[in-house]
Amino acid sequence: MLAHFLHRVEQITTTADLIDDEDAGDEQNRNRFLELMIVGKLIDGYLSEIASDTNLKPEKFSELAFELPEQARVYDDGLYRAVDVYLKV
Repeated sequence: MLAHFLHRVEQITTTADLIDDEDAGDEQNRNRFLELMIVGKLIDGYLSEIASDTNLKPEKFSELAFELPEQARVYDDGLYRAVDVYLKV
């Protein structure tokens, strides 16, 4: 699901680059940023939930953690919390 979302965001970004109306492009960029932040928070919460699973491979955990672009996280607290739980388990 995350890959499909990121693909859609990429398509919207490409479309926004083609729009001549500056206000419409700015609005789409703000919406994309807000969507990324919401999904970033959701993924960090998901990582915190699955971090205690002893069968979770480090590769899968890091793949999910690094899948999001940098601008999806304003603060990395949720990610740090998930990594802390994962390392403790």
